[in-house]
Amino acid sequence: MDAALLEAVATALEYPGPGKAERPGTAGALTCAPPALASALQALGAYLAAAPAGEAEERYTALFDLNPVCTLHAGYHLFGEDYKRGELLAGLAAELRRAEIPNGTELPDFFPTLLRLAARSDAEARATLVDYLLLPALVKMTDALKASESPWAAVVRTLTSALAPLGMGEDVAAQLFAPAPDYLRGYTGAADLPEKGDRHMPTFNPPSAAPGSRAE
Repeated sequence: MDAALLEAVATALEYPGPGKAERPGTAGALTCAPPALASALQALGAYLAAAPAGEAEERYTALFDLNPVCTLHAGYHLFGEDYKRGELLAGLAAELRRAEIPNGTELPDFFPTLLRLAARSDAEARATLVDYLLLPALVKMTDALKASESPWAAVVRTLTSALAPLGMGEDVAAQLFAPAPDYLRGYTGAADLPEKGDRHMPTFNPPSAAPGSRAE
């Protein structure tokens, strides 16, 4: 999944508007896409091209903005409104400034913005972003959208398998969303993210690429 495809998916998951009808299904961006993702993006592009004026905007808002369990804000899926999300947002805002990625009126944990950050990150930082934020959020997002017939939901449901090769295979989601053991439930209300080395994910301060490391 290269930078062009990450950008295509980011655009596809943004609020629909002028010029968005053609972009999700752009042939050049889909040449390296897994078949399921390519099909979902093409279907979304076809829907946007044929939808009556205002319908796509209305459906998008109803799907992602009116129901918190379906939000495209990854940090909400991990932390809800806990203070840890605030720490994550602050760290991501700094990363976006360094990468010169504008996030407009959206919070820094907006999924399309994170996909653009992944596209501009080196391999190690991208793997951290995928394993520790994107894939865990997709666990919740995919479950919330599993029965949806929306063309955007179809794109979201393909992303776990498409993004997984960009990570290092660390199953953070299994630890993050695992129920606490019975003897701990009186002391904790929610699981915390595991640490990776000496860096805790909410601050999101990816390491610099090691000399000679692979960057795509």
